[in-house]
Amino acid sequence: MHDGNPNPNAIRRVGGHGPDAYTYIPALIIGAGAAGIAAARALKRALPSTQFRLVDRHAGVGGTWWINRYPGVACDVPSPVYSFSWAEATGLGFYPEGEEILDYLEGGWPEEVPGREKFEGEVFHAARWEHGVDFGGKNVVVVGTGCSAAQFVPKLINEMGVRKVTQVMRSPPWVVPRQEPPGGDEWWRRGRPTLLTHVPGLSRVLRMLVFAHLEYDFRLFKDGEWSKNERKKVEKALLEHMRKAVPEKYHEMLTPDYSVGCKRRILDAQWFPALQDPRLELTTQALTAVNENSVTLGPGRTYPKNCGGDEPERTVPADVIIISNGYEATKWFHGLKVIGRDGELLTAVMEQRGGPQAYQGIAMDGFPNFFIVPGPNCATGHSSAILAAENTVSYAVKCIKLILQGDAATVEVKREAEEEYTRDIQRSLKNTVFTTGGCNSWYFDKSGWNSTTYPYSQIWFTLRCMFPKWADWNIVYTKKGLMRLYLQQALRMLGLVLVLTGASRAYRKGSGWQVQRLASMPQLW
Repeated sequence: MHDGNPNPNAIRRVGGHGPDAYTYIPALIIGAGAAGIAAARALKRALPSTQFRLVDRHAGVGGTWWINRYPGVACDVPSPVYSFSWAEATGLGFYPEGEEILDYLEGGWPEEVPGREKFEGEVFHAARWEHGVDFGGKNVVVVGTGCSAAQFVPKLINEMGVRKVTQVMRSPPWVVPRQEPPGGDEWWRRGRPTLLTHVPGLSRVLRMLVFAHLEYDFRLFKDGEWSKNERKKVEKALLEHMRKAVPEKYHEMLTPDYSVGCKRRILDAQWFPALQDPRLELTTQALTAVNENSVTLGPGRTYPKNCGGDEPERTVPADVIIISNGYEATKWFHGLKVIGRDGELLTAVMEQRGGPQAYQGIAMDGFPNFFIVPGPNCATGHSSAILAAENTVSYAVKCIKLILQGDAATVEVKREAEEEYTRDIQRSLKNTVFTTGGCNSWYFDKSGWNSTTYPYSQIWFTLRCMFPKWADWNIVYTKKGLMRLYLQQALRMLGLVLVLTGASRAYRKGSGWQVQRLASMPQLW
């Protein structure tokens, strides 16, 4: 298409080939993870004639599942909800492995000739796993006991032939035993696709049942007395499970001193059993120095907190060091510079207001026609991140549709609405276990600002995304949009008049009938 016949819904070259030429793209989706894929699908359904581009800084789609490829990487949310509502994940296990999820998000045919690029190195972060390292007969030091480590450490012990693994822990996580799906995981993989194919509606029912089961866990995250009592019941059960599953020498070390839910819980099927293997040692001695072929631990221990400093310094052989101490979850945009209407950087505006934030997790005032999916404070500690991504995409597309259909020039959230929404989120988070549970977690940055979790249920978040509060938005309508708006208002008014007129006539007719009936009744007095 050329400049003389512009189409607002088509990608086109503007300005020929001169110095001021550029490529016009009606909609640009930055990020090819689950949220980006959901946004692309939603745009294609809502505006099938609109062209757009989906870009990512990595060489493939999948987001975190494209990046994280360490052994044992898996999802701790059941696949019926950790999947798109519009794309049945029939080939996934109940708790799908990372490679399964990546294949699902890529949506391609299985490769006939498997092969992955290999990486070399002996010190690396779990998120950048070096597949070229041979672990056979090696001494491995693992720093961290979060969700990632709980997945790959059993693989090191059971499948990779290590000589010994020394796992350094600062404080213990709450570990939840993994629940098997109905019929067991083997049936789930083999029999479920056939059953869902031949029983209409079963997939939707199953998804809703799993969602309801997960949503019930939200009771653990509030700060009321009932929630505290529920947490105590769950904590008692989890401690009983731990004491049955691991050697007695680890019982004190693996007893958390904070409330369940304060940090991300670990869904475990293999880590606790792996602690029975003498080749795996769990320690709370801090890693204080790295030497040529070893690491120095101690003196003293970081947990339990009252253990004192009587444990001497020691040296542990190390051929490979794996860092699994978490991620920078409170940093947003990771180098991407987003400049608003007044020339300010989005990250700078957020910092001026206290920390990363966005109205309903998708928009900031001063940045018209710009949407984040999912943005700050969208996820919860009990449900699916993909569900949050779909919800924010659904809300954003309602706004984007106005622009790409030509009804609006700009759609921008009002500053007072954004600030009030953020105040409510941060105020409500203070009444959750994330804040009151007595732990330090990656949910908060160094200043104490929580930009990761949502303080309410996913049901409430879904409803807010389904029904936008348009009074919170500044919408600059085009002439076409104003005409459509006035027509819709007129039709609504006409419909209301017709309903009221019909009701009035029905009432009058009914009243007259009642008068006639009373007049015809015999007098009893």
